[in-house]
Amino acid sequence: MGIRHPQNGDTGGLRSLVLAIQLPSPPRGGGDLRALQTVDALARLGPVGVIGLEGGESPAPPHPSIEVWRGLPDAPPEAPLAWLREPLGHPGDRRFSPHALEEVTRAVEAVRPDVAVLEMLWLHRYVEPLRELGCKVVLNAHNLEGPLHRELAANRGDPLSAKLAERATAIEELAFRSVDQLWLCSEREAASLQLDGTAVAVVPNTIDVDRYDVDRGVEEPATLVYPGIYAYPPNVTAARRLLEMFPPFAERVGENARLVLVGDGATEQMRDAAAGDPRIEVTGAVEDTVPYLARATVMPVPLVEGGGTRFKVLEAMAAGVAVVSTAKGVEGLDLVDGEHYVTAETNEEFVEALASLCSDTGARRELAARGRALVRERYSWSAAREATASALARLGVL
Repeated sequence: MGIRHPQNGDTGGLRSLVLAIQLPSPPRGGGDLRALQTVDALARLGPVGVIGLEGGESPAPPHPSIEVWRGLPDAPPEAPLAWLREPLGHPGDRRFSPHALEEVTRAVEAVRPDVAVLEMLWLHRYVEPLRELGCKVVLNAHNLEGPLHRELAANRGDPLSAKLAERATAIEELAFRSVDQLWLCSEREAASLQLDGTAVAVVPNTIDVDRYDVDRGVEEPATLVYPGIYAYPPNVTAARRLLEMFPPFAERVGENARLVLVGDGATEQMRDAAAGDPRIEVTGAVEDTVPYLARATVMPVPLVEGGGTRFKVLEAMAAGVAVVSTAKGVEGLDLVDGEHYVTAETNEEFVEALASLCSDTGARRELAARGRALVRERYSWSAAREATASALARLGVL
């Protein structure tokens, strides 16, 4: 869909433009969920334009205040590692092209935004063009990419990971200082930065809680569900751990054991495991994770690396699913071990906690109910709307 006209001729309020990796509705992962909460918050303040820089078109825009809803086709593939030849080059640079910049310029002309929000660091090359078009620019940082990539490089130990970490760190330092305002996911991230002269606001990851208000009915016994985009290395590591811990888990809970790995980009190891064991399901890309959450008995989150805060934890809790997680998996969220989730670090600890919750229906449902109540109170879209409006008021555009 291209240009839309405002409803009832109303063009008042804040005018904004969102540049995202892809059009975020329907959401296909955590990046889409954070971009979608931005769109929701801005659309309640005035007219919005949204450009998805790859992935093509998607269904109708999710809010009547959206005047532009335009998805661009994927850019032609570049030669492998071509980005290494450019100073501060990065694989994400494929989303910056003359054609894409022309579409962004058209959107600016149509919407006349007071502020443009870039969803993720990897759209940093649009900062200067948007400034030249008269926009104040906000960078919505989904992760602190420098620390994340240094962590990944340390765990992997290969030269390419090290080079990506070096580039991510340099790009992030420059981008954070070039924008009018920086949005971070948590107070923990904000406290970790020392940026003189950069306006920083915390806009937490939140979800549209009502979307996860599912009728769980009769729960499937001993079904573990883990959603993720498996092109993201931390999810690959988590899936490998789940495949390792599934056999001892199944021994504990019996023939009802199931493991469902939900999301695009399944690895060969995941596919082979599903082919060799009918109790393991690898879904591939799905339109919606909610039906799979409705099947889940418990969500294990064996993450040992990553950044931001984990949408999958919020989604599980909103859907009434008990969560067992590493400390990394709930990092940046105000959760209490034993009250909102159960902590585990080793595979053995996960097996013990998962089997215990699967066998104790009362304890599992009490844990899930407390988690759901917390998400409704602290991590619903209303919290993001308030944080977004406060940040934009400090920026002077609202």
